[in-house]
Amino acid sequence: MDDLKYIGRRLSCLSRNSHHVFLDIIGKYNLGKGQIHFLIYLVREEDGLTQEDLSRILEIDKSNTARAIKKLMKEGYVVKKVDDKDKRKNRIYVTEKAIKYEKLIRKEIIAWENAITKGISDDDIEKFLNTLDIMINNILELNKSDT
Repeated sequence: MDDLKYIGRRLSCLSRNSHHVFLDIIGKYNLGKGQIHFLIYLVREEDGLTQEDLSRILEIDKSNTARAIKKLMKEGYVVKKVDDKDKRKNRIYVTEKAIKYEKLIRKEIIAWENAITKGISDDDIEKFLNTLDIMINNILELNKSDT
């Protein structure tokens, strides 16, 4: 019996198709994959951070963070304000537009996730996610040992 399970091919298929749907969803709001993580984090977790804070927390380099924030500002999702205590720092705050659209985007993503997990129990989904986390950790460890 062939032991090859084609895990990579299956994950790749899921990833490719998910990526297209995800880009379609966020594209309607003039967002790209480079901005959405910042928007969701600022709305859901913590508003009023500096760009340096965001880079560190999201583990994204400073230049990509700067580009993402610039695009979010251009689209009216965030504003920069000078820190009251330290005039050298700019803090990033979400706008009402960001709060409104983040809810709509999350709703669409949840609907899509519900559609692709139709017929799968919550318990099986949780097991699958745990398995993926283990696989991700395994591959990160393998990559560390290769360098």
